[in-house]
Amino acid sequence: MIILDYGHGENTKGKRCGELLEWQFNRNIGRFLELELSSRNIDYHVLVPEKRDIPLSTRVQRSKNIKHDLLISIHGNAFTSEKVRGVETWYHSQGGKIVAGIFQRHIIKRTGWVNRGIKKGNFYILKHTPQIAILTENGFYTNDTERLLMLDEYWQLEIAMAHVDAIQEFLKLKL
Repeated sequence: MIILDYGHGENTKGKRCGELLEWQFNRNIGRFLELELSSRNIDYHVLVPEKRDIPLSTRVQRSKNIKHDLLISIHGNAFTSEKVRGVETWYHSQGGKIVAGIFQRHIIKRTGWVNRGIKKGNFYILKHTPQIAILTENGFYTNDTERLLMLDEYWQLEIAMAHVDAIQEFLKLKL
């Protein structure tokens, strides 16, 4: 079972730049991802089906109540400088490092965006989820070039397909 977490809710302060709302971007990728996973008979569960933001402790508690192999938290990134761009994938556990590498490779392959690498972090959802958990940062919405692409459904589908490719590789490995 794969758990899909779409990051932030519509009521999360900030998390927007121009016309791009991160919560909407994350869920659009998720919508494509759900369709593809369903068509491939891959079991998944959406951790937060609500549009509003849910506390991280509640997200983790929900994940503990679902037998799963992997939790993927999908995000768009932001920075104070418009020049920063690219993709990065975060992990906390050693098993997460391997999986983060798989996701990073597939996202870079599909998008051609700058590879900012895999990074170890203490994000609450990564640290406290009982199974392997990763967090993907799929472009910088504070970068004008990437933001325009992130708004495009074709690019959202490409990002979703990169996640599907990575999920399929992960399931073959079954760490």
